[in-house]
Amino acid sequence: MILKLLGIKEDKFSDLSKKLRGGSKQGNSATATAMIYTKSEDDSFYYIEDDNEEKLKLDSLEEKLIELRERVENQKIISNGKPIHIKIAKDYFEENVDFSLRIIDLPGKGSSNKKEEEHVDAILSRYSSIATTIIFVSNIKQIKGLQDLIDSYSFTKYYPEKCKAVLTFSFSADSVETELDSLLEKKGLKLDTFKNIIEKELTETFSDDFGKYDFFPLEYGDSLETKLEHCLTQEKETIKEIVNTILGELKEKIQKSSSEYSKLVQNHKLPEKIQELIRGKNGEINLINEIFNKEQDIFTRKVNKSKDELLNLKNHFDETNEELKKKLPLEIVNDSLKNKESQSFNITLL
Repeated sequence: MILKLLGIKEDKFSDLSKKLRGGSKQGNSATATAMIYTKSEDDSFYYIEDDNEEKLKLDSLEEKLIELRERVENQKIISNGKPIHIKIAKDYFEENVDFSLRIIDLPGKGSSNKKEEEHVDAILSRYSSIATTIIFVSNIKQIKGLQDLIDSYSFTKYYPEKCKAVLTFSFSADSVETELDSLLEKKGLKLDTFKNIIEKELTETFSDDFGKYDFFPLEYGDSLETKLEHCLTQEKETIKEIVNTILGELKEKIQKSSSEYSKLVQNHKLPEKIQELIRGKNGEINLINEIFNKEQDIFTRKVNKSKDELLNLKNHFDETNEELKKKLPLEIVNDSLKNKESQSFNITLL
């Protein structure tokens, strides 16, 4: 999807996509670490890490990315370091692309690799406040997990207008494919009907307030090619037209978010958002103090109860001892006390 947004030529797309994955198989995270993609000023590729720039051919860049992935997996790269910057050769871009995007691509969230998870969170913490758009990409089959993921980040609450959700496999998912194929056969599949089907899928899954985020159902890459292989010519054109239209809508949203006006609006909201965040944190602190005070009160009551029980036990012991002295002959008591001289009992009340 990143390459689509950047405006990579169709005939360059497949090979470039494969090389930039750095040896990662389809289905796994395409990037090993945070990556910035921009357009090169010439027909060469550039790899920039820690301000060190290397001019490379595409095959050499792939080797570099494979080596980078190995370093990340062996935890030999700092998780909160700067993103890797890749400049893509300008002849890979469409002629009419008004290139102004600067994209940071992150590894997939939900990784079993704890270091990768920490890395994703560190980059999001650093850039979420200054990014003009934040795109969450999820397989449409996993949209319930997508809601949980989006809700887990505080910036989605403070900047919902920044957040966009791209749903992949939107034409080939089992839950929608039968209905879409039926409409394709009847030549009844239009952009609006496709969106209605997806919206129905979303409303059956998400909470009511999830509509504040923009959704973009898409299909691209190998899965789209596989889908088109089983379609008639007219059906292929219909799907391509819908995909390109929705992709265009996403680009338009991104461009609007990156406008000076949108930046001004976001910055205007910032003090209010900060105050809201502080109030939330103060509320959390007050709640923690309240819980602590309750626990301390319970502990104090238990200690006081234990003191009372110990005092009662001592009093009972003294009373019993006095009773024994009264009942036993004086000689036996004295002998008993002599035999117990080596034993000592101390009860300390605090």
